[in-house]
Amino acid sequence: MWYFGYTDESSHDSGQTLELKFDGKRFDDESVVSRKMLPQRRVEVVTQSRGKDNDRPATMRHVYRIGDDEFSLQLLVRYDGTNQFFERHIYRWKR
Repeated sequence: MWYFGYTDESSHDSGQTLELKFDGKRFDDESVVSRKMLPQRRVEVVTQSRGKDNDRPATMRHVYRIGDDEFSLQLLVRYDGTNQFFERHIYRWKR
């Protein structure tokens, strides 16, 4: 479980518990589109789902990078009718 808050926008505070399904095809209740090992004992899992961004229909990709002492979560968005994903945000934690 992780949680983060915004000083000036507490309405956007959120937390989450991540769950990998036994078959490895679902992570955080989204479809896994790729997973791979990275250098330094890290793993990358990319999930994809449909949703809205700025009230526009879009495909969302979450990129999780997990290591012994770090974790990052990146959100990529591709609006319907476009070809490119853009980075909406990335969060990084390190201990």
